[in-house]
Amino acid sequence: MLRLGLSLNWLRLSTDRDIAFSLEANAMKAKAIVRLKFPSEKHLEIVFKALEPEVRKTVTMRSRTSLEKDDALLVLNVEAKDTVALRAALNAYLRWINSIISVLEVLETR
Repeated sequence: MLRLGLSLNWLRLSTDRDIAFSLEANAMKAKAIVRLKFPSEKHLEIVFKALEPEVRKTVTMRSRTSLEKDDALLVLNVEAKDTVALRAALNAYLRWINSIISVLEVLETR
């Protein structure tokens, strides 16, 4: 039996053997909360909407991210199994945010 934690699920293999697996809810050990202030509600909304698809569909099981708006703040909550996964997720989100802001700045100067 392969133990990973949370809820017990069963898979039926073609050889009629059962494999039990589970995911642990508290498996995330590293956590970071980033609060970013934006100059306007419009900028906040644009960044929030641009990141929504990334937050909804996680590519890896090593980290999970949530995103929320708090007045003029964007709150990025990242949890990961280890500090390496935490750093990778933070770097990805912060780069995406930086790219979005750069595009907004270029569009505003035109």
